[in-house]
Amino acid sequence: LPQEKVGNFSGFDPKSLLLETEKTLSENKSLYHTHLELIKLQEELHGGDDQVDSLQQKVEQLQMELSRMEREVQRMEALRLAEEQAELLRKKILWLKCDKIRENCVELKSQKEEAKEQLDLAQTELEPIKEAYEKAKAKLEDADVQFKSFGDKIAQYK
Repeated sequence: LPQEKVGNFSGFDPKSLLLETEKTLSENKSLYHTHLELIKLQEELHGGDDQVDSLQQKVEQLQMELSRMEREVQRMEALRLAEEQAELLRKKILWLKCDKIRENCVELKSQKEEAKEQLDLAQTELEPIKEAYEKAKAKLEDADVQFKSFGDKIAQYK
């Protein structure tokens, strides 16, 4: 009942009395909610002084972290470039080894062709000697045959 609420109103301090009055008088309580929102905003505004200091400290901390991260990024970039350079040098070493092997192959092929030419020349020069050897061998065999036949004839005469 309204009479009971009057007794309650007498025990409120001025701020609470204002809030309860707004609650009671406002049909949709928009005045009460607006007042609560204003109180909240005022508290945030007064609490903002402390927040400025803490936010300033947080900004400084974040700036230090940012500079640390930037140094880390630079270090990582330098590392990436060094790895790329190392990979390029490994490929270059392989290429140089390949070139050296290719040069050796060309040299060996040249030596092989030269050795083949020398072999062909030696075989050409050896051909008349082989023919002379074969003729001498045939004469030796004929001489052996004649020697045996003379030996047989001598043996018959004895």
